[in-house]
Amino acid sequence: MGVFLNQWQTAKRNFENALQGRKKPSEKFLGIFRKSSGLEAGCKGLDQCVQKFDVKAMHKAVDAFDAAKEAYLRTLDRAGDNPDDNYKQQIATLRVALGQLVKDFQDAWQAMAEQEFGKLAKSMTESQKSLLKSYQQFVTKLDKAEGQLQEADAAWRDVAAAVTANDKKAAKQAVAVLKDKVKVLLAATSELSKGCQQKLREIENVVESWDKHEDVIAVDTERYNKLRMEVVGLGTSVQLRTERIAEIVQEAKELLTNAARTMEQGLDDAEEVYRASIGKFVQRAADACTSCTKDVGHLKVDLGKIEQGYQGYQQLAGGEPKEKKKALLLDLVNRQLKTAQQLGLRIDNARKALKKEWKSFPEYYRKLVGNDVQGDVNTVFSELDEATADAANVTTKYRELQTGLSG
Repeated sequence: MGVFLNQWQTAKRNFENALQGRKKPSEKFLGIFRKSSGLEAGCKGLDQCVQKFDVKAMHKAVDAFDAAKEAYLRTLDRAGDNPDDNYKQQIATLRVALGQLVKDFQDAWQAMAEQEFGKLAKSMTESQKSLLKSYQQFVTKLDKAEGQLQEADAAWRDVAAAVTANDKKAAKQAVAVLKDKVKVLLAATSELSKGCQQKLREIENVVESWDKHEDVIAVDTERYNKLRMEVVGLGTSVQLRTERIAEIVQEAKELLTNAARTMEQGLDDAEEVYRASIGKFVQRAADACTSCTKDVGHLKVDLGKIEQGYQGYQQLAGGEPKEKKKALLLDLVNRQLKTAQQLGLRIDNARKALKKEWKSFPEYYRKLVGNDVQGDVNTVFSELDEATADAANVTTKYRELQTGLSG
């Protein structure tokens, strides 16, 4: 027997027993009272609802139960034989019992709804972890492609310098090096581009599959939207990186075109080549700095929220709620710690690579571009140093949280 059908039958027995103890009801009344098939069917419908999460079925069952309940109570009101205070009191008691039954059903339904949302949220979190991991691997490959483009640009500068010095042998060797580097780079970017399109389709399909769970989403729309936006944000980042891949391909092809034209037409002065190359470097360095600073900013915001959660955890009394909170926080801290460590390493690598590239430009040309450009470069390096320190500080704080939760 279902929980709510049993609850109703208990209330019905209590009602009948209470009346029989004071004044024997007529057989007509007892016949009406015992004929409660509508409510019994309604309770069976409620029992079925808490077995499977189906919002449409739940609304239908609740409406059927409410209609049967009100109709039955109206019938009892009309069927009473000269109702005394005891009868009225027992009718009121029955109403309270039915009200409690409704509340118990609502609580059971809400618990089931939250359990269903928990399943969806867990699935979303696991998908987000997987997508983030593959995205970070993709970013690493893109960083490598950026480095290959820098190497190709350096080879192009060698071509320009050799042609300017009228050293044909060195120029040919430099062109050969340039072609090899561009060939490797184009192969890498082709693979990256395919990976990007695949990742974008994967993200789109994942989000689309989540959005179909409208009834479950309604349980906690705010939390759902937050989890959803994390993955949608990854998609936006992938799209931006896709655009960057196209730019890298275009720049690499331009290097080959410039080298071929220079070999054919000659070059009186490599100054413009170095100016253009330094200009690209400054823009690339500024973009890298902006990206790193933005990522560290997000990391700081997340850290602040987790620290607030940790403070709430410390204020909880012992028991299952605190243990669950601890497990959730520890999992989140472990993941964020890994993210912070990876970001710190990426920023430090970018900082070192950019400084190395800047020094690869002959000092003559570094001075030739003027104080403003040199000032911009110094600002970028200073901000990257600061971002590296911030990432290290965030990493340290996550380790402290990890220690506090593991103890």
